Amino acid sequence: MSDDHTDTDGQSNRTRRGLLRGLGTTAGTTLLAAGLANHIVGSTAAVDAEASEFTAADTPTVEDNDGDVEKVYVAPVIEVDWMNFSEGVDEVEVTLEATVDGQTDEIYDVVLEDIDDESSDEVESTDTSSTGQFSDTNSWFQITFTQHDITDVDSDITEDDFSDNSLDAGDSKVTTVDLDLVVDVRGYESENGTVSISDSFDVEVENPDGETEVDGDANTDAE
Repeated sequence: MSDDHTDTDGQSNRTRRGLLRGLGTTAGTTLLAAGLANHIVGSTAAVDAEASEFTAADTPTVEDNDGDVEKVYVAPVIEVDWMNFSEGVDEVEVTLEATVDGQTDEIYDVVLEDIDDESSDEVESTDTSSTGQFSDTNSWFQITFTQHDITDVDSDITEDDFSDNSLDAGDSKVTTVDLDLVVDVRGYESENGTVSISDSFDVEVENPDGETEVDGDANTDAE
């Protein structure tokens, strides 16, 4: 894609570039690693998302004789970079939705109005190793979200979606969770960009085979 766009007046505008990179996400029944890498490229007239990558690693298998899964966690950590925003960034909104078997719950919806905005209960911390601010033309910051159990955020996704009490010994059930992440970077001078990316991960519950172990001593003796 060209680095220049031409507006309706025939003048060439430098492309406003923004970069969002994911450092990782911890999630899942025990652990899910997920990352985000995406470019926002556009001018005052258009925004184009490309080179998207959003990956989620599968969670470890849950072993339970009753086939129960009690919690499925997510705790995203993402880094947001922006470049060539002439008046800086006004605000950044991040939403994450989870879908299981056609049922969708919104897990996060956070609007940050400053690089160190930790006012939301959904944000554990923000961090930048630079002295950057939203008013900067080029800068970045990292957002660490609080851990959420997706079975307890709303009413559509519950632990029953992942559990199966009818599992025979040695059998398992796999449930797929689709994640949809949307990041809105809102600048001034119509320098706005929206990126929507998605991936999925599996949660497996297994009723383990029964095991029997015998240990003892015959305590024999003779005279």
